[in-house]
Formats: sequence, structure tokens, C-alpha cells
Amino acid sequence: MRIKIYRLLLLSISLSFVSCSRNEIGSFVKELPSTYSVRIGSDTQNMPSGGIITSEYSDSPQGEEVDKLLDHNVKTKFSTFHNQFYLIWKGDQSELVDHYSLASSDGSSRNDPAFWTLYGSSDSIKWISLDNRIDSFPVRLETKTYTIPNASYYSYYKLEIRKNNGGDQTQFSEWALKTTSDQTTFFLSRADTLWNAFFKLYWSISGALRWHGAYPKSDGYWNGDAVVWGQGEGLAAFLSMREATADSQYGGDFQAYDNTMFDGINNFITNDNGIAAYAVYPASGNDRYYDDNAWIGLDMIKWYNLTKDDRYLEKAKMVWKYLMKGNTPTCGGGILWKEYPSPTTTKHTCSTAPATVLGCRLFIATRDSSYLNKAEELYAWLKKYMQDPDDHLYWDNINPDMKVSKNKYSYNSGEPMEAAALLYKITKEDKYLADAQEIARSAYEKWFKPFHSNILNEDFCILSPGDCWFNTVMFRGYLALYDMDNNRTYIDALQKTMKHAWLSSCRNKNTNLLNDGDFSGAQSQTSWDMLQQGACVELMADLAQLEKNKR
Repeated sequence: MRIKIYRLLLLSISLSFVSCSRNEIGSFVKELPSTYSVRIGSDTQNMPSGGIITSEYSDSPQGEEVDKLLDHNVKTKFSTFHNQFYLIWKGDQSELVDHYSLASSDGSSRNDPAFWTLYGSSDSIKWISLDNRIDSFPVRLETKTYTIPNASYYSYYKLEIRKNNGGDQTQFSEWALKTTSDQTTFFLSRADTLWNAFFKLYWSISGALRWHGAYPKSDGYWNGDAVVWGQGEGLAAFLSMREATADSQYGGDFQAYDNTMFDGINNFITNDNGIAAYAVYPASGNDRYYDDNAWIGLDMIKWYNLTKDDRYLEKAKMVWKYLMKGNTPTCGGGILWKEYPSPTTTKHTCSTAPATVLGCRLFIATRDSSYLNKAEELYAWLKKYMQDPDDHLYWDNINPDMKVSKNKYSYNSGEPMEAAALLYKITKEDKYLADAQEIARSAYEKWFKPFHSNILNEDFCILSPGDCWFNTVMFRGYLALYDMDNNRTYIDALQKTMKHAWLSSCRNKNTNLLNDGDFSGAQSQTSWDMLQQGACVELMADLAQLEKNKR
């Protein structure tokens, strides 16, 4: 079974069927008895205004008429027993449509549109070609969005299907025309498409309840399935999608997978050294790392906040107990990196910073002050030993001789930023807010660069090429800070980065996966790592959550 999540909100659309006469629908189509027209109310979610949609043929089976393309529901479909035909939309007003979408049906892929042209017209006589497309829909109920490079204002839009995939009928479930100002569900629909590709290409490929490590499929240890680091990010992507679709008709689809996802990640728990923790692979004797566990602990506390189910809180507490095992006196404090089979001697930002965030979130959930006290202690250690005083960003690790490895990675500054924002939220001490804002400014200067997007026709600062998972964790910090200071500078940069990425050559049109190392689209990929694609899903879903909350 594959999860399908397609829209944030389903609204009713008022429909009244009309006959095809020149008085009612104008001269935009020949008056042939075979045409079929439906008036669509102004509450439509698919079109920028109310209007009339006309199908060239009236041979659709009952319940699969042309209005099903505009009902904002991929579980219905339009069907015709033709492989060449047109559809015409006559809007109640002229609109500048700069992108449109089609969604495949639940039927055979042979019935999908395969070759089509979109036209615009001001008078229904002279038609301007806007987009000529050959494409396929590898996934059922998949929404694909296309940019119109030469957009202008038109009252009439014609979709001419010129060929299908060889079936005896043509079927698809949705057609939508969108304007520049219509951004209310931009990220949710894209996150939906990316999630479905991600789930199809990576989940349970080996037959186990695990994410596969790469696409195309790879062989190797544990049949090529991802290590627990990747499994944790798959869970994080799932939870971000679960949150973004909550209180919608699609939320139940994700909720139905709670037990499956919970069982899958918990298969990685081992009890080596007399303490429970998540191992790199799901069997006793495999390596265990403190940072791997910290990320999963954060997933569990997020799951608890979404559901109030105590089983997730208990797992977050289990992780916390394990992290405290690594909080030894060496190096002045902090948390070790690796625990089993033999511990490392270095203390790392990547294990200490997420542990600090987990302590804050456990305190918020339980009001147990011991979590807050330890979080403040860990945060103070990070600032004292791991923060560069010149730019406020964070170094990587320190050894018992107090020698610091001064490499800087975006996630190692993102988590202290998140910790500072949460400590400000809890304590209201201004020093924490100032800390978070200093990190945010420096991280923006280091990991973003000026960019001009021809697709968006806009100049902005785009995420520099680099590790997508690192940058997604950094975005968690920006989100936590945004909750406190409402400064949209960094959120806007991420939104524009991901919008450009989706609409550009960064997105592989065959798989819908993103070229995760460079969102500008300047580079191409032929293989995609599961960890990085999960991070892309998380980014898109978190941006969709901001959209949903109109933030």
C-alpha cells in the first residue's frame, strides 16, 4: 500500500450543468452536439475564478464527466474514449496564469495523457501556444506542475490532448490553472508529489520495514537498506508530512502508518552494554552513535507533540537516558560521538547540540526541570568550547587535550540556533534570543549566496551547494527562531530556494526527485541518496506547514 497525500483542503464546488449554446458560453468552441459544458462556481480551488469548462466530446461514463477535473479531488477522474481532444476553460475574468498542473488517475497508465499543448486566448479565435509538453506519470494519482514561461492575461485556456499512452481511452483526475498570487498550496502539492516519489522509490524495497539507501536500487550490507541515520531522516520526513496534512482529509492516511513507521524504526533498538539505544543496523553487535540517537529522540518528541501518545514520549526519554551515558566529564562536558563497541574520546557539536534541543523539548512536554537544567548546562558547554567567537558559528569537535577540530557545517550551527531559540521561549532571557539571531545572521552569510532566478524572475539569496540534510537541520533552527522574532528574511530565502528548485531543472522530471546537492539546477544527478531526499521532503513539508498557518 502506498501513501497518497494530495491536497491540504477540500472545498465544495458549486456546479450547475449547462447546455452548450453560443449565448451562454460564447463563440470559443464550435456548436457541436457532442460537446459537453459545465459551469463551475467561484469557490473552485482549481481555477483562478468561476467559469465554464467544455469537453470536445460528451462520451464520458457517468460520474467521470469533465467537471471531475476541477473538483479538487484526485480520487475522482475524467474519462473520454478519445486519445485526441480538447478541453476549454472560459473564465469569468481575464487571468495571468503562470503555472498549471495535471494529475494522473487511478486507472491504467496507458490511459494517461502523454503529449499535449496548452493555449491561451483573449477572444477564443486567436490561440497562443503557452506550453507544449511530452511527459509521463509513473505514479498513480500523481500531480505534476508545469511553468508557463510566456504567461499573459487570457480569458480562455485550451488544453489540447494530442496523444495518450496507447490506451483505448484517456483519463486523468485533475487540471488546475494557477496565478502568480495563488501560493496558498504551492508547497503542499509539491511536497505531496515528492513524498509519493520518495515513498515509492525508497520504502520497503528489500521487503523489510525500512528505507532503502539509494535510488537506483543498490546492493550491499543489509540488502542496501539505509543506516539508522537515514532511517531517522525518513521518519522526520514522514512526521513533517503528517504535520502539514493534519486536519485535512489526507491526515488520516498518514496516521494509518503510525504503527508501521514506529515498528520499523524500533527494529533498530539493541541492548548492548546493558542500555537500550538505536544501532546503525537492526541487530545486536552493530555500532551505536549518540548523534544518531539524538536525531531519533527529536523525531519521537515531535511525534508525541502531534499525537499525545505516550509511547513516543517514552522513546524520547529512552534516548535521553542513553545520551546522558555519553555526557562524561572529559573535555569539560558535552556528549561523546560514538558509544559501541568502543567509545570515541572526542566530544561533538553534532551530538551535544541536538541533545540540548531534546532537553528543551522534553521540558516543554513534561515540565520536569531536570531536562531544562541539563539543556542549559549543555548549551553553556557548546558556547564555551565549540563556538567561534568571531562569527558565532560552531566548530565540529574537541578532544581530551582540548584541541578543537574547526570544521564548520551548517547543521552544527542550526541546532545551537534552535536550542537558543527554545531556551529563550522557555526562560524569556534576552541573551538566548540574541545568541540565536547572531548565529542566524552568520549562517545566512556563510551558507547562502546571491542568485538570480530566471524562472521566478527574481533576485534572492539561494542556499549554496552543499549537503541537503545539513541544511535541512539548519532550517529547523531558522524555524524555531522565526517562532520567536517573526523575521522572515531567512524563511523567504528558503521558500524561494525550494520554489526555484522545484520549477527548474533541479527536479528530475522522470522521478520527481531533486538534485539535492545544488538547488540552482546547475548540476545534474543520476543517483539519489535516501538521506538527502528525505531531507528535501522535510524541507518542502515544513514550508507547506508555514503556508497552512499563513505564516
